[in-house]
Amino acid sequence: MIKKTRDSLVMENPGSIVTGKKQMLKGGVSEPRNKIIMKMFNLIKIGERAGSGVPSIFNVWEKNGWIPPVVEELYKPDRTILTLSFIPKQAENTIEDSDLLQNETSLKQVLKQVLEKPDFDKIVPILDTLEKNKKITVQEAVTILNKSRTTTWRYLKILVNAGVVEVTGETNNIVYSLRKPD
Repeated sequence: MIKKTRDSLVMENPGSIVTGKKQMLKGGVSEPRNKIIMKMFNLIKIGERAGSGVPSIFNVWEKNGWIPPVVEELYKPDRTILTLSFIPKQAENTIEDSDLLQNETSLKQVLKQVLEKPDFDKIVPILDTLEKNKKITVQEAVTILNKSRTTTWRYLKILVNAGVVEVTGETNNIVYSLRKPD
């Protein structure tokens, strides 16, 4: 399934990564999940079996100055999600570089000035929970927002890209927490 949002493309595929996430990001090994589709792509000259697809995507994003793509593996049910964001890398530093942080200004006030209103309004419950509990998982955020996992993940990504929230863990053990000032 491919979804287009205002600032990204999100590709979701049932199943886990056949070669493993580390190898997929490194490239060099091709193990197509659907050999018929791979053959079709080869016949019309838009596919190859070099294992270079994902590294090529990362290179294109780097060359265009966008924030790096995000690869997620979810389990129960198994699902692989690739998010290609069209947000410029400079946007990652919006909060960190803000003069507003030098003042006695609350995090919410800074975010309200930096983010667009619909996005800000939707992430406030996540911020409230992070301020109380210090950490949150995607599933907890899904419950709090009462939104789909993909929509919730997009809101968490806004906070990560703004430099407000940091991510720890891998795959099913991902935890989001407020970023500690340097």
